[in-house]
Amino acid sequence: MADISVDAFAERVANELQGVPFPLAQQMAIKALRSFCQDTRAWVYEHPAIDLVAGQADYVLTVDENAFVHELSRVSVRGQACLPYSRSAAIQPNQRGVYDTYQADGRSVSSFAYNRPAPNTLRIVPTPNTSATDGIEADCVLVPLPEASAVPEFLYTEHVEMIENKGKSLAFARPKTDWFDPQLSAYYDGLYRSMIGSVRTSVRAGNVTPRHRVRAYP
Repeated sequence: MADISVDAFAERVANELQGVPFPLAQQMAIKALRSFCQDTRAWVYEHPAIDLVAGQADYVLTVDENAFVHELSRVSVRGQACLPYSRSAAIQPNQRGVYDTYQADGRSVSSFAYNRPAPNTLRIVPTPNTSATDGIEADCVLVPLPEASAVPEFLYTEHVEMIENKGKSLAFARPKTDWFDPQLSAYYDGLYRSMIGSVRTSVRAGNVTPRHRVRAYP
């Protein structure tokens, strides 16, 4: 999907702030975009399948250069769901001495768990002892970097009003500026929070359309 410049959001933020320097509007736009993506988990990247390699625990997640992996919404190993290590049961070999599957939350999932020693690194636990082509699949929830220059276009076409409200809330909250206005800051923050709940609920329910699932590297 096409990207759009962060400047498009900054222009929306600046339209009600008399005398605001554009670089400051850009900062507020980036902060608003980061808050929105963290609050909603709306920017989902379906990572290309990764080969599972015997003896290798860590795998690099290659994502959009303007973003980092905030969290993983789905990980599977050999086609079976994989839980975060903190939520997984104690991983023990089965009666045959093989790590394959175990029951969790009433469903069969991979006996492997995962964690992230770094934002863009996926670690499989325990270290696999066999290889599998395309053995790892992951959906990454992305958040723009502080220095991001562009984001997916759907954030503008579908959510610009919410992001604009958050940006204005942040800008009006800045003291010692000509536009400092705590009441307007609270007003726009309230609009943001009232609108964002429906997006968060929709994402939790899995109502994410294909155009939201951005493939940065097709």
